[in-house]
Amino acid sequence: MKRLDDIRRLLIRAGERLGDIRRLLFGGEERLDDIKSLLIGAESILVIAVVVLGYRAIYGEPMKWLGDEYQEISEDAVEDVVRSSVKSTEYVIDAAEAAGAEARKVTTEYQTAQRQAALAAEAERIGSLYDTGWWSSADFDEAGETLYNGGAASPDETSITILGTGDNLVHTRIYENARTDSGYDFTPYYEYLKEFISSADIATVNQESPIATSILPVSGYPEFNTPEDAGYALLDTGFDVINEGNNHIMDQGTEGALATLDFWDSLGVPYVGFYRNEADRDTIRVVERKGIKVAFLGIVEMLNYPLYDSNTCKVIWTKDEDRIRDLLTKASSMADVVVVHVHWGEENESEVEDHVRELAQKMVNWGADIIYGNHPHLLRDIEILTRESDGKKCPVAYSLGNFLNGQTNPWQMVTGLMTVTCVRNQVTGEVDPQFMSFLPVIMHYTGNRSNGKLYPICLYSSDMAASHGVANYGSSLSMSYIMNILTDKVPEEYRNRVGRIPN
Repeated sequence: MKRLDDIRRLLIRAGERLGDIRRLLFGGEERLDDIKSLLIGAESILVIAVVVLGYRAIYGEPMKWLGDEYQEISEDAVEDVVRSSVKSTEYVIDAAEAAGAEARKVTTEYQTAQRQAALAAEAERIGSLYDTGWWSSADFDEAGETLYNGGAASPDETSITILGTGDNLVHTRIYENARTDSGYDFTPYYEYLKEFISSADIATVNQESPIATSILPVSGYPEFNTPEDAGYALLDTGFDVINEGNNHIMDQGTEGALATLDFWDSLGVPYVGFYRNEADRDTIRVVERKGIKVAFLGIVEMLNYPLYDSNTCKVIWTKDEDRIRDLLTKASSMADVVVVHVHWGEENESEVEDHVRELAQKMVNWGADIIYGNHPHLLRDIEILTRESDGKKCPVAYSLGNFLNGQTNPWQMVTGLMTVTCVRNQVTGEVDPQFMSFLPVIMHYTGNRSNGKLYPICLYSSDMAASHGVANYGSSLSMSYIMNILTDKVPEEYRNRVGRIPN
């Protein structure tokens, strides 16, 4: 014999394995590990058979086969062996391919079922969130309720509220849609938030572009120049302090950056983050409400264009930690509360970088009481950090995302108003952040970024999300998507409610 019986038995075993696979598949069981194991077994047997036959076909020599016996294979017999084995091998290969197709079908059906189950679970989870009502109206804990509008917490304490939000980013479609016969009107964008913002004792915002249309033409991305009417609208909405420390401030060069500062100076509005010179940079901006003094700083990690004239343009760089520490120490000596705007991190990256977390903790240790982060264009974690020297707590938003904007990704539409209530103890005189709330806000537009408006989540709906204009750019928005971001990034105790900051 030419040991064809041994080879035939191998092929029969492979066929039996494939038969097992077929029975498993047609049995409707979703045991993919068993299918994989069977396929591997069939493939292994097939490979052994082909290798044996190939070796013999090439060399025509005696070889050891599953024992101690040797047999000669004549040249004439090789052709018959190969011809016979090829036919059997082709059958096995065809059967394996068919089994693989069936396995892929079962895998697809299994994955589809898993996805459907996950979607059903998610729908149930979102439904339960709706039932709690947190999204529909602001909620309050007992201690925070009287503080929501800056009222007195007790006869021995007074308080103020400080509100911050995301990047006010005026893209071309934003100002085109605001155009009127006499100029621009940006106030409709903010109309549903005006009551919330104006009710804060101090509200601050990052204006993510120069406002230099007094000397240069209006423009959008990538070299912004925003109409002055947009600045007027911010003041009409209730913002008190403007941060100009961001990567776009030099978009119109030194001339445009200084014209922006001239604009705010002409209105008597304090700004931070970009400064005329060293003396201006080292001058701490302090705003007082109800006898409580609040200092503001603005710090930047990057600029799109360099500071061409180092004598007339200054920023506080995140890398210049000695200067940051000195300015925070100075601000703490002049004010009861220190608020820091920081432009940092990678755009469109939701995870907070290690160097960002490290700098945040350092700034808290050096005297920061509230940190409003921006630049990534999406909402990042909100946390409470502890000052190492005295154990005081500092709310930190690593990024509040976008505010008004015309970007085209769904994550760029979710932001919020982060309000911190700082309370003075009349006995000790100390003022500390004691309560916080985060009102979720959605930037909505339709079609070609038309009909834009900022909505508090209590006025937003699933139908509105489904009609959002991001669909024109290959994406989609839903209430489920929005809530997933909010539940992931904002602690529950502050999400659309006033909650106590732990001591």
